Formats: sequence, C-alpha cells, structure tokens
Amino acid sequence: NNNSYFIGGYFTRYKGFSNNFIIKILSDGQIDTSFISGTNLTSQVDDIIIQSDGKIIVLGFSTHFKYDTVSQIIRLMPSGEIDKSYKLIKRFRLKPDLIKITRDDALLVYVDHCILKLNNQGLIDSSFKICFSQDNEVYAIEIQEDYKILLSGSFSEINSNQVNNFSRLNEDGSIDNSFQTSGTDIGPSTILIQPDNKIVLGGFMNKYNGQACSQIIRLFPDGNIDPSFDLDFRINRFNSKVRPEARLLTDGSFVFTGEYKYLNDGTTRKMIKISGDGNLDSDFYPPITDGDTKILAIAEQKDGKILFGGDFTECNKVGVNRIGRLNNQLSTASIDLKNADIDFQIWPNPSYEKIKIYSKIGDIKKFTLCSIGGKELKISKVNTQTIELDISNFENGVYFLKIHLKDKIISKPIIKMK
Repeated sequence: NNNSYFIGGYFTRYKGFSNNFIIKILSDGQIDTSFISGTNLTSQVDDIIIQSDGKIIVLGFSTHFKYDTVSQIIRLMPSGEIDKSYKLIKRFRLKPDLIKITRDDALLVYVDHCILKLNNQGLIDSSFKICFSQDNEVYAIEIQEDYKILLSGSFSEINSNQVNNFSRLNEDGSIDNSFQTSGTDIGPSTILIQPDNKIVLGGFMNKYNGQACSQIIRLFPDGNIDPSFDLDFRINRFNSKVRPEARLLTDGSFVFTGEYKYLNDGTTRKMIKISGDGNLDSDFYPPITDGDTKILAIAEQKDGKILFGGDFTECNKVGVNRIGRLNNQLSTASIDLKNADIDFQIWPNPSYEKIKIYSKIGDIKKFTLCSIGGKELKISKVNTQTIELDISNFENGVYFLKIHLKDKIISKPIIKMK
C-alpha cells in the first residue's frame, strides 16, 4: 500500500548494508527502515506472503531468528519482529511457490505429497487434507476468488479420485465436478487467474482435454478452452531444467520467465510478454546477457515497471547485481537506470571469484585492493575503461577498491563470498 516491496533470497548485504535474506525496499530502491528483521534470520528465504492485516509469512530453511529456534514457516509483525503468537509446532519440508493464502489468512501448504491447511495461528486444520501418491508431485497451486483450488502437477489421482495432472477442488478439498476438464498429458508448470476468472496455463503440455494444444493456453471459468486466446508464435521447447515463472500485468498482458528456445525469430529469450489475446510482444526483449543465468522472480510496480530477480549480474551490458527493474512503457523492456550509478560500476558484488569494473568517465589508470583496515593487498597499473579483478584467492570478507582515474580517486567497497 505504501509502494514498497519485500525481497527474499540468499543474500547477506544490500547496497553495502548488512541484511540477511529478507529486506523491504521503497520504489526508488532505497531500504525501508521501518522494517528491521534483515539482520535476524540465519538462512535463506524462499517465499514471502503478506496477510490481510499486514503481517508477513516467511518460508525458508531458517532455524533461528535472533536467538530463538523457529520453524520453516515464521510470521513477522509489520515492523519485522517475530510474531510469537504463531504456534506452528511441526517442522515441514516445504517447497517455494507451493504455499498459498486462503480465507481468513489460513495457508495451504504442500508437504510430503499432501496439501494441508494451517489456520491463522499456525495450527493444522485436521478437517482438511488432500493426498497424492508417493510418486506424484504438485507443480502449482492457485486460489480463486471463491476459494476454489486449482492444482497442476504430475499426478493421476487426488484422494483416490482419478485425475490427469490438472484439476479444481472445492474449498473443502473435494473434487469440483462442475469443472469441465479431463486434464493434460503433462502437468502445467504455472497457473494464472485473470480478474474475469479465466485461467491461463503454461508449461510442457501438448494436450488438454485430449486435444492438441500449445504450451500456453487459456480456459473459461468452467474449464473449457478459450479459442480466442491463440498464440501467434511457436515455442519449439522450453528448457526443462528452468521452471517457468508467470505474472499477470495490470494491462491484461502476461509475462513468462524461463528459457524459450527457437521462437519464430530464432532467438532464445529468458522472459517473454504475451498480450491478452495471445500475441507475442516482439519488442519486449529484456537483454539478459549472462549465458547460463535464470530469472527466478518477477513483480509489477504500480507504475507498470517490472522488478525482476535472479542469479544474473549483467543486463544489456550493464552491471546489475541480481535484481533490476525494467521499463514497461510503449512495449519497451529497457533496463531502468534512473537510480543506477551508470558512470562507474562494479559487478557482481558480492562475488565468489571475479569482479568487473567499468568506468564511463575516463580510463582507469591504476587500482588498489585494500583490506578493511587499509592494508594494500594488490596494486595494478592499467589504462582502460574495463578491468577484471580475480579475488578467488582472498579470504571472505569486506575489502575496499581504490580506482585511480586521471584527476580523481574513487573508493568502493567489495565483498568476497564463498
């Protein structure tokens, strides 16, 4: 509501400040100091859900918050302090994206081939349980406005009822027999629900209700396929190692991430935008140039710009440390550099092995790597705008890099990680 955003993942610093695995930022990328938990978690955050009262559900592998032992699901107050009234007493092996909020801020969670419901206090609702065979998996869960439950995955039965990889359940977990589907040949990886209650599926499927289909389709609310959504392009194959992520944008279009091979124009794209009637926006081409990287999360701001996060360190030959923002106006997808330091860049930072340094304001004459105490560890004379520094043999920690230009010296902190 205040145009701020939560980021969760595997990181320990943001803009040089210590923030462990979760942070709240403002729309300009600055830290929202009203949220203070960023130094308290001890391991990665895999999912974040905001309740209707503003409390924050955090899913991860954390065993400690400050000095307290906690479960894989914790609840934080809006200030970032742990909500000790959340009484989750059992540890679960949970998967990101397979935890959804439903009526009265209850949670549906997929664990050990079952979907359980946790009430608003973290207690298991014994009246609700959806079970699958041991060799089955769930890929996506979505909750409709009427609290019916859409499921996709690799499964042939739900609570002993025969289904084929895709189904809709009533709020109590029973099969919704009014939903006109016989399923898919391969389970969809993503499910989106439009404001008009139409349903978009994306994944590796080739058939829906026994008929040939594309890998992104749209259904009417009753489960029948919507023929007006007709892709005007062909996806020869997805990269099966990259799980697609999808978002419905406020303009009615869709953004899918993953790895899309051999589109009509012969390119490989890690993010595509599709209009509400199935047309590919060919001008939307986010230039993620790192070869083997993935986009792992996307979100839309109120102004239509798109936040994206992943394991990339470069976009359109600009250093972008794992989170960036795209302009999404007039069908463009250029990197938003409004708040970036485009005159001088160091990336990736933190780094495990090598750091690139780029100066747009003149050649770098010399650089000096110093310890946090000021001891000079490495000195090199150069005469170029771009250099690469190998820090693989240095101990983990914070260092300072002094960059000598023609008429000034710039000092920047860098972080070496394992």
